[in-house]
Amino acid sequence: MAMTDLAYLASPLAPEVTRALPVVGGALAVTGLALPAVRNAELRSRWRTWCVAAVLLCGTLAFGPPGAAVLAAGLGIVGSLEYVRLVGLRRWDGAVLCTVSLALPFLAWLLPDRLTFSAAGVGTAKKPVTS
Repeated sequence: MAMTDLAYLASPLAPEVTRALPVVGGALAVTGLALPAVRNAELRSRWRTWCVAAVLLCGTLAFGPPGAAVLAAGLGIVGSLEYVRLVGLRRWDGAVLCTVSLALPFLAWLLPDRLTFSAAGVGTAKKPVTS
């Protein structure tokens, strides 16, 4: 099976991802070649983080809008948990924040015509979702 025969490459985001792969992979490879000369442990750790992030980003976006929703939900949950810990929110408030962070990307993917986004980035329903 050729790479172009895969169904997920028919998604609207796949061409951008496939064009970005050589650039991202090349940049990580070139910097990885210089990594043995670097004695700074923090720089090595950051390089490994970028490698993992690049694989996650390109991998999820290759699946198109569903992959983008999964990525956005994951990042939303991580950000919400960090915010809850930083501010010291109560458990119930944190649960509500995490639930919204998880649900909103999937609602935006599944029901894009029913959502509108304000300048603050908070999704609000234009019409009842049940109609």
